[in-house]
Amino acid sequence: MASIDNDCVISIHKLIDAYTSDPSVIPGFVANVVNRKGELLVNYAAGQMGLDNPAPMTTDSVFWLASCSKLIGAICAMQQVEKGLIGLDDADRLEEVIPELKDVKVIKLVDRKPTLVPKKNRITLRMLLSHTAGFSYSFFHPWLIKLFPHVDELAGDKHVLDTPLVFEPGTDWGYGTSMDWVGVLIERLRGKPVSEVVQEDIFAPLGITDIEMRPTQSMRERLANLHQKDPEGNLTQREHVYSLDAEFESFGAGYFAKGSEYTKLLAMLLNNGVGNGNRVLSQKSVDDMFVNQIPQWPNYGRRATPPGKPEYTNALPELYPQGNAPQGWGISFMLTIEPTDTGRGPNTAWWSGIINTFWWVDREKGVAGLCQSQILPFGDEDVMVLWNTIEAMVYKSLVQEKKGKL
Repeated sequence: MASIDNDCVISIHKLIDAYTSDPSVIPGFVANVVNRKGELLVNYAAGQMGLDNPAPMTTDSVFWLASCSKLIGAICAMQQVEKGLIGLDDADRLEEVIPELKDVKVIKLVDRKPTLVPKKNRITLRMLLSHTAGFSYSFFHPWLIKLFPHVDELAGDKHVLDTPLVFEPGTDWGYGTSMDWVGVLIERLRGKPVSEVVQEDIFAPLGITDIEMRPTQSMRERLANLHQKDPEGNLTQREHVYSLDAEFESFGAGYFAKGSEYTKLLAMLLNNGVGNGNRVLSQKSVDDMFVNQIPQWPNYGRRATPPGKPEYTNALPELYPQGNAPQGWGISFMLTIEPTDTGRGPNTAWWSGIINTFWWVDREKGVAGLCQSQILPFGDEDVMVLWNTIEAMVYKSLVQEKKGKL
């Protein structure tokens, strides 16, 4: 089983202590690293709960997961495929369950004006899970802000489903509200709220607690504060942008959790679908999730575009800079196809939340991790450097079983 030595653990602790020593840079931070067996190789918190909240950050602190929620939705979707309730490429079944997707429009420029026109292509579950269906977020797409000013995808309401497509299904990659439609699909397939489906089929078998779409009172008392950094680098504490009492159960951004509980999902993926002694996915389903769904677009994450809402996200030149290596996308997450400078093995999965929370799963080397902060906008340089440094330290010290077995 993968492991790291104690000197590495101590060095990671000291590194996090240093980065959180000035709360005006990173007020608080939690790091968890796990192996295939579910053993926590790193489980450490430092700093304080908020810039204006001196209570210490702890490993029991609760964070908004934001888009780290998408992995939960993808696992749940693959379970429905295993049950035979829908196929990844079955457009007929998807439209039968969600007839609204038949008539969703696409925005195109007509006489230099963004205009809603009928789409030509049909949407499939695979497209929703691989972000090739055509949905986007308004904070990435100014047209959506202009045409649908009432939509705030982080408000926790059903208006998240009101926006149209920004390209024809299957013709491009675009990050957006697809996973919220996956939630609608599962709710209708199963006849119950997605939170109940996930609790029964994922969280209970894996022994996961302290993870909710509507945080319990105990979780709220341990909820880390959210922060906003202005263009000059000045940090202020702010109210949470996502509702703690959300009307809509969002697979796109709706979960709050304690970090060590979320890593049980990552360990399950490392262990080919088994966690806590229970199988929640077949190995085939896990393998399928790690297949690059968009090999035709190896540079999809290198298209720097000005954000529609700069308070939510910085303009990043590319996602996870790695030279000219081809980029991939699996079932709900990015794939680094080739080994990386930090030490990742090939075909490692990773993704993030808009509040600068990052996870990765390396099935080749048997290690996964989650690094959590609560800072807007996305792409905070200090947090990203800290995350990458922790990752590199883990790999430098990583010990694996003989003969390549993890």
